[in-house]
Amino acid sequence: AYDFIKNYAKNLYTDVSKVDITALAHAYVLDIQIVTDDSDMLALAGDFNIKTLKTLELLKLMLDCQHIDITIVRQIASYWNYSDDKPKSFSLDYKKLFKELPPK
Repeated sequence: AYDFIKNYAKNLYTDVSKVDITALAHAYVLDIQIVTDDSDMLALAGDFNIKTLKTLELLKLMLDCQHIDITIVRQIASYWNYSDDKPKSFSLDYKKLFKELPPK
């Protein structure tokens, strides 16, 4: 699976690393979800029907399972804002998943 994904990605997804490809190959073979916010990795996963979650979707799942509470979600989102390291489409995804504006 690794070689197949690597050869496929070689020209289409040049920013996907060997580590990313290894993770995707494991997810493909084991038929498990992979968590990433990297847009090329998400696209490559989609090409192979590998199930994915964005980080905010994982936080929503953890919230729904009562593994964390909304305070933790807000703290993580606040830190991403503070460090200027927000995932792509952060505000839109946050509003959709948590039904509130993201913290500043």
